[in-house]
Amino acid sequence: MIFKDKILDFYNLKGKNINGDVYLLKKNRYLTFLNTTITHANIESFLEPLENSVQTNKWKTIIVVAEADEFFSKKDLFYFNSVDTFIVFILLNKNNMEIYYFANWIYVLGLNFKKYVKQIVEIMKS
Repeated sequence: MIFKDKILDFYNLKGKNINGDVYLLKKNRYLTFLNTTITHANIESFLEPLENSVQTNKWKTIIVVAEADEFFSKKDLFYFNSVDTFIVFILLNKNNMEIYYFANWIYVLGLNFKKYVKQIVEIMKS
């Protein structure tokens, strides 16, 4: 993934992974990268493994950076497991270089991710 190094450098996360390709951005907010193409057909298959990639008894937000080859609306990129995990996707469309993301505020236990999503998108655009 061409943006991974830029993003890790920006947040000073190189070599600071906590589990495979999972990095702690800030308290209860995690960043991970998927080396597979996300489609509407397979996006839900990643939710449980992503949830399990961060073992904590606390609320958490996981920001996922990956590639896609089809259009995604904002509502397709945000998930809540109804228990303790928010997952938000930032997807780069390989065909037209568009970036799809969900960057709204959430007011739950300090798990807001808007600032991080916007920063990552700006890095990807540069």
